[in-house]
Amino acid sequence: MERTTRKTLDLLAGIINELTGNPVEGNHQTPNHYYVQSQMGGVRLEQICKDGHGARDVFPYRTTKGQLENDMRRFIEGLELGKELK
Repeated sequence: MERTTRKTLDLLAGIINELTGNPVEGNHQTPNHYYVQSQMGGVRLEQICKDGHGARDVFPYRTTKGQLENDMRRFIEGLELGKELK
């Protein structure tokens, strides 16, 4: 099994942004933009608030890169399933 890199997590965040209709290339002030944040040895997926000020945790914890990759892949599967059901 390959190690999860930050590049992989950023690519998955881009897929989530694309599936949710948000800009893939955003910054920390782009409303609704998803991005990976790392701090204190852990990573988490965050989303910029609608007004562009502040962010919210998508998952309620900081974790390892490998676990976040798994969680993000499941999140993507849910988004794709939701689009199929519409």
